[in-house]
Amino acid sequence: MNVKGEPESNFFRISHLVVEGQRWRNLSLSSKIVYMMLCKLRNRYADKGGCFWRSDMNLSDDCGISARSVSSAKAELKYNKLIDIKITTFSNRKSLKASIYKIID
Repeated sequence: MNVKGEPESNFFRISHLVVEGQRWRNLSLSSKIVYMMLCKLRNRYADKGGCFWRSDMNLSDDCGISARSVSSAKAELKYNKLIDIKITTFSNRKSLKASIYKIID
């Protein structure tokens, strides 16, 4: 079980309100893939506040799409108010950047 009491394997939560809404229909396929992967990652790694981090490189590998597609998808999801993103760097490796995500459902 994760911090929200959800099982960490087999299933993850995606809001019906999101996938049944008009915003979802207007999203690019890459944005839908990234959103679903972010929901899966939230289920596995989010803290009690629902925040988790992932680098664009790892997210690109997770989704099987290019880093440019991930970047565009993140911008589209943020514009549509489906995710909140903050960029962070790690103190021991300033060149390593990651995004801290929160799904807005």
